[in-house]
Amino acid sequence: MSVQKTGIELCSVISQKTGTEYIWQADPDIWGSHAPVLFPIIGALKSGKFIFNGDTYSLPKHG
Repeated sequence: MSVQKTGIELCSVISQKTGTEYIWQADPDIWGSHAPVLFPIIGALKSGKFIFNGDTYSLPKHG
């Protein structure tokens, strides 16, 4: 597994069994940009908040 040092972006997940890469590697012949894994959500929440087990938490766009 590989992670960028700035921004903590997950950039590589390779199966030890098959050698298969599961994260887009920005092949410039197809599309030269990365498609980051957004965690814990993609986008934004209504009012930037969510409720879990009765407690309200703030969560910015893309977590």
